Amino acid sequence: MREQPNPSQPASPAEAATPAAQAPPAPTSRRGTIVIQETGGQPVTINVDRRGIHLRQGREVTTIPIRDVVPRGLVQLSWAFVALLVLFSIVRPITRAVVRWIDRRAVVDREQAALRQEMSTRLATLERNLDTAAVEIERLAEAQRFATRLLTERQHDAVPPAS
Repeated sequence: MREQPNPSQPASPAEAATPAAQAPPAPTSRRGTIVIQETGGQPVTINVDRRGIHLRQGREVTTIPIRDVVPRGLVQLSWAFVALLVLFSIVRPITRAVVRWIDRRAVVDREQAALRQEMSTRLATLERNLDTAAVEIERLAEAQRFATRLLTERQHDAVPPAS
């Protein structure tokens, strides 16, 4: 089994004797530009602006347009995410308010329907009681007529003829 060399330890004593100046320098940056110095070559500059990523090494310039850096599907997915946020933050509360308003109307309608049912029951009971009272009054009137007729017949029988 081969051991992998550890980058933090020198592989040989000759490498340990080399100065640290030969190690690749760290990238530097100035106002949005990253410059990477190469040993024995020309520096590579990287600049990012609205048009794209510009790579320059000597006279050679390569531009990568932003639309090629960000995949089209990712852009569409980000717009869908924004649309969902808008939907949940604006449309959902409005929808909930409308649904609650409809529910409140339904409760009022149910209360009114219950009140109408109760009034209908009370009116039916009142009508039935009035019919019963009318029948009783009719019986009393019939009894009064009968009593009046009997009294009138007795008076005709009891009065002697005048001579």
